[in-house]
This record gives sequence, structure tokens and C-alpha cells, in this order.
Amino acid sequence: MFKKVLNLHEEAVSQKLRAVCDQYGAVVYAKVRMADILPIENSGISNEAYAFALRSHFDFIVADTGHNPLFAVEFDGPLHESPAQAERDTIKNRLTERFNFPLLRVRSAHLLRRYDGWDLLSWIVDVWFLQKEADRLYAEGQLPDDFDFDPSFIISSPDHKRRFPYWLGLEAQLKIQELHKHGRVLDMVPSTYYAIDKENNHRALAFLRIDRESGVLVKTAMRSQQMPIDLSEPIQGVLFNDIQHELQIALEDPSRRLSLERIDAEVTDFVARYEMLSRIGYDPLGEKASR
Repeated sequence: MFKKVLNLHEEAVSQKLRAVCDQYGAVVYAKVRMADILPIENSGISNEAYAFALRSHFDFIVADTGHNPLFAVEFDGPLHESPAQAERDTIKNRLTERFNFPLLRVRSAHLLRRYDGWDLLSWIVDVWFLQKEADRLYAEGQLPDDFDFDPSFIISSPDHKRRFPYWLGLEAQLKIQELHKHGRVLDMVPSTYYAIDKENNHRALAFLRIDRESGVLVKTAMRSQQMPIDLSEPIQGVLFNDIQHELQIALEDPSRRLSLERIDAEVTDFVARYEMLSRIGYDPLGEKASR
């Protein structure tokens, strides 16, 4: 019996990619050899890298209607945790970076979990196309000089029913604000900490005080991507959805609440462990705002 071209997770990636790409007239190809995409001939790369490109492939290539490749997508399943596969992934990353070819790496969490109606794979790819179009309009002088693309500012879209469809975490924020309005939680918005680790992966922490003694805290992480897209928006969306979920549980079950001293210790460890990018909100034990 012949082997399948795609496994179950790769088929899920394929379906989500095609659903988004169809809206922008782009096409998706599976299992394309790296040497058929990257201009490796006479490029000066090492013999090892050249041989790797000849025998390796991208899981998916997204191309325009003229069959010009736009970016690659790799699904990293559990086997990618092995040292041998991690080494191959590193070589592939270096080659795509060498030729300035965008590469998006996704895991099962990018496919299965949903935030404000989105899975992260679909959101990232959709926003990539929107940003590409915005860059084109800007280059043609159709946008003001001070234009700064931010998907959360998009008020409506014909393909989405709700207002601000690309603002991840909006519904969670509104629910938290409603709880604050009715005096059920102390903070109107979570306090957030953003950082990067030694592997340049993005790390984030958020906490929210329920009262002067307790609160809830969540953490998340997102690997660095070779895609020209700001990851702060999806990270914030994940944070706000996760903390709103944890908050609902803690309001019903006080045993799930953390003391502010425990939250302060978690924050202190987070700040010491990673290189901080930004801090927005309160110190866990006081009213001092920090950025």
C-alpha cells in the first residue's frame, strides 16, 4: 500500500491554508522540494546545505496566481522535538533566512484552539495578506505617510460578521470590563509582561487582581517566526482569552485563586528569566504602573 501524501495534521493545515488563500487568489502546493523554490545554484552555500536542499521539501508552499512562491508553511509535530529533527529544522531555517524566504512554523495548538472565532494559523496567514496589500497601497501613495498597519484597527470585513474581526482578545477584554463594572474584580484590564528567551521565542505573562488579596495568572509562549508579521497581537489575544477563562473558573471556585504574593513571585521569576520587551499595568502588590 502506498504512503499517504499528508498525515491528519498536515491535512488540517492544508484545509485551513486553502480556505484563507482562496480569498486572496493564492494557491497552495504540498510537499515541494526546497531546491525547486530556493535559488541554491551558485549561491555560495555550503555543500552540506546544498545537499540538504536537494533532498528536503517544504510541507506547503503558498504561491500567487502566477505560481510565484510567497512563503512556506511547516507543521512541526511531536517528532520535531527529537535532536535529529531539530537539527534538520535548524538547517531549513538557516536556508530560508539566507534567501529571505518567509517560513511559518505551526503546531497543533495553531490549528485546534480558537480565539474570537480564529485559529492562529488562519489569523496569521490572513493578516499576512492584508499587510501585503497595505504595503502595496502605501508604496503607490494611496495611504498617508504616517500610516501604520494594525489589524486590530480594521472595523469590518465582508468575510466576518463581528466588528473588529482581527482584534484577538476583544471579547475577553469586554467580559473582564463588565465584571469590573459590577465590582466582581479589582482590575479593569490584565497587567501584561512581554519578553523573549535565549532562543528568541516570545514569552508572555498576564495577571489580574480579583481583590486586594488574590488574583489569577496565565503564561503563554510563541516561537519566533520567519514571517514579516508582528506577533504581539496574537500573543495578546491568547493571553486575554486564557486569563478570562481562568478568571471565570476562579470566580466560581475560590481555590483556583492565587495570592498576590504568589503572583508577585511568578512575575519576579519571569522578569529575571527572560529579556523584557514591555510591561503594561500594575505591580502585583501595589498600585505602581509600569511600562
